[in-house]
Amino acid sequence: MINVYKSINDCIFDNLKEEFKNNNLSDLSAAYISCLLEERKFDTENQSLINLYNDIINEPTFNKYQNFGDICLFREIVFKQNDLNIHFGKVSYYECYKYTMYKLELYKELSNNFIIISTITKNKLFNRLK
Repeated sequence: MINVYKSINDCIFDNLKEEFKNNNLSDLSAAYISCLLEERKFDTENQSLINLYNDIINEPTFNKYQNFGDICLFREIVFKQNDLNIHFGKVSYYECYKYTMYKLELYKELSNNFIIISTITKNKLFNRLK
């Protein structure tokens, strides 16, 4: 049996990788986004980002910041553009970068390039579905 989701993920990664390189973004970011889209584990469209963020601030951990950044990025790609998605996504990924003692550049790249990454991904994903 063919794993359709795996094939879709490979297709998304290949398309993102090329476009990310054209925008001086890493293959690692393209792979991260492809995996994020493959997991499709987010059911947060109707949840308040502010409430979710307040929960993180009360008990901050790397995993909470990473998950929240992923939620914001997923929402920014799949749903309409929202300033809160952008703000909280950038902040969350930068907090992840700080948690890694400024060593894992992936999170710095996700934070610094959140808008371009989400825009490229949204364009590639939805142009392929047309």
